[in-house]
Amino acid sequence: MANPRAGVAQPAPNLGTPIEVDLGARIRALRLARGATLRALAAQAGVTESFLSQVERGVASPSIASV
Repeated sequence: MANPRAGVAQPAPNLGTPIEVDLGARIRALRLARGATLRALAAQAGVTESFLSQVERGVASPSIASV
């Protein structure tokens, strides 16, 4: 049986929030729950405070090595 909607544009599926936003929000929540500062966690992770802040806001994506 032919699809009656074939050739008709379909809306893109809602894939939720980008993984960068989810990961950043999770990192921030865990950092705050543990009482760690941005500076302290960045030093432990070997990244800059600026980069960690960008990750937490979903602006930058960390490499697998950084995670």
